[in-house]
Formats: sequence, structure tokens, C-alpha cells
Amino acid sequence: MNMATNTIVRLALGTLLLYAAVLGSIAVFGQSDALPPLSPSRWQAVFLSDGQVYFGHLENYNRRFARLTKVYYLKYANDLQQDLSASGARSSAQNLNLIKLGGEVHGPEDAMFLAKDKILFIENLKDSSIVVQAIKKSQP
Repeated sequence: MNMATNTIVRLALGTLLLYAAVLGSIAVFGQSDALPPLSPSRWQAVFLSDGQVYFGHLENYNRRFARLTKVYYLKYANDLQQDLSASGARSSAQNLNLIKLGGEVHGPEDAMFLAKDKILFIENLKDSSIVVQAIKKSQP
């Protein structure tokens, strides 16, 4: 091999190794698809990009989905007569019902698989939370 060919081979190998190192670091240090550490004994509020909020116990399922069990959600008792005034906001909050997933017409199981890219944020709920107290009161 002459000197020019040897230099080209070395540059090609160096570029290839650099490319492999960049891809490897992206794979190792890139965006994680894991959820933050969650306590299985705590209740979580899961806020989705469509505005819906679900309550339950959240866990990683796989790269794309999280699994929520013991699922509850909020629903207005009377959606058609919502009042936007200040006093209406107070009465609307009183018209909220905590619904246990499973009693709907289509009969879902008590677990949901949520696309992780649709989850905006997750909150751990305190035991003193009104939602947690309502859930505990509704359980047998």
C-alpha cells in the first residue's frame, strides 16, 4: 500500500469508529423512555395531552406504553349545564364525580395502557388528597 492509500484507509476507519461511537452514545445516553421512579403503594394522577386526567397506580409496561391499574377518572355529573361564572365554578366542582373504570357500556378491564408520548406529567398524590380519600371510601 502506498502512503496516500494508507491515509485514506485510516481516515475511513477513524470516521467509521467516530460514527459508531456517536450512535452508541445516543443509544446509551439518549432520551429515556422510562417513567420516573414511582412508588407502587402511592396513587398517581396522570395528565394526558388531550386534557383527560386518570388516577391509579402507574408502572412501566414497555418502551411505548405505561400501565395504569385501579383506574379512576373525574366526570361532571351534568355536562350540559356548566356555568362559567365564579359561583358556577364552585358548583361545577361539586358536580364532579369520581368514576371507577370498568362500569362503562363497553365493559373495560380495570387497567389502561397509556402511550408514553401522550403523558404530559405525573403527580404522586398525598394520602390526605380529596381524590385519594374518595377512592379509599369507595373501596370495599
